Amino acid sequence: MEAYIIPIKIALLTFPFIAFLLSLPFLIHQYHKYGGFTFWRAFIIFSFIFYLMCAYFLVILPLPSQAEVNELTTRRVQFIPFQFVIDFVRETVFSFSHPRTYAEALKQGVLIQPLFNLLLLLPLGVYLRFYFKRSFKFVILAGFFTALFFELTQLSGLYGIYSRSYRLFDVDDLMLNTAGALLGFAIAPAITFFIPDEERLINTAYSRSHRVSYLRRFIAFMIDWTIIAIIAVFVTIGGEAIFVSNVIYEFSILNILRYLMTIIVFFVIIPYLTKGRTLGKAIVHLKIVNDLDQPPSPNLYMVRYGILYGLIFTNINLTVTMLDLTGTSNHLNLLNYLIIISFFFTLVFAIHLLMSKLRKNEPLFYEKISYTHMMSSFSLFKKKR
Repeated sequence: MEAYIIPIKIALLTFPFIAFLLSLPFLIHQYHKYGGFTFWRAFIIFSFIFYLMCAYFLVILPLPSQAEVNELTTRRVQFIPFQFVIDFVRETVFSFSHPRTYAEALKQGVLIQPLFNLLLLLPLGVYLRFYFKRSFKFVILAGFFTALFFELTQLSGLYGIYSRSYRLFDVDDLMLNTAGALLGFAIAPAITFFIPDEERLINTAYSRSHRVSYLRRFIAFMIDWTIIAIIAVFVTIGGEAIFVSNVIYEFSILNILRYLMTIIVFFVIIPYLTKGRTLGKAIVHLKIVNDLDQPPSPNLYMVRYGILYGLIFTNINLTVTMLDLTGTSNHLNLLNYLIIISFFFTLVFAIHLLMSKLRKNEPLFYEKISYTHMMSSFSLFKKKR
């Protein structure tokens, strides 16, 4: 039983990293396609990813050493159908007339292994029918080819990493895995009875498309600065990466000018030309408007982002300066002041966000000063489709 528990533990340890890497693309897709985000959709998608990880790890783990594999002399393939039935009849202690044998039989490999292979792809059938709306025929093919992929993974010695296979390629596993996927397809309605179906999830997401949540705004922010970072890698001036790379490390006039040009181009000129949309906001269907819900003038963009990114720039430079001074005894007092200032700025802004949220998304301070705010443009997007 421990051989089945260890792979699940490893999946639990690695899943947070996988989920973190996939979260931003997933949220971008949700907001771009539906204009909203629902907990149930996230739960279904990420639970599906976690299930696939568990299934794969159960197939390949635990990994033996290369020396152990080199010494193996066991057969590599088993092509006799229903061999598991023959093995069960021959080796089981189960006796229908002796109830005391029931519990002991459940601990034997001749029962546990076929049962495990039957259950391995059962969730796949549930997900394919419930969430992906696939047909019975599709589930048969998906179950079979998924099982075949697992068996070939074993037969190939984990894609050639090992000199030979360290687990048996078994035709019974193909049959039981495929049967498990079909069983999952059959019982999906009973398992998912209390979970909203896909149509309800879509309608719920659409109903939330008008909301301008901080999560949605943060995703737009991440998209914008990811694009800027990518451009910074490939666009060079005089052999140096443009704007971002050095500006937060040096207080030189040239680097400050690069930073200012970045803000003007990406957060003033582009939104002005696109009627309130930065690149990130366009992807998640947000736009900046003035108090009359009209596209702002350039000077309002300058005020809005001058305040926002001016403060961010100041805080970043304070933090970097703080790190540079770490360990320098002559600057310990200044270092303490910088730590306090940086921490205070971050804390105040976090409290400000929280208070704004509690007050039903009241405009943030730089929005009040610039007389601008964000609104959803998803309804306009839907009408154009």
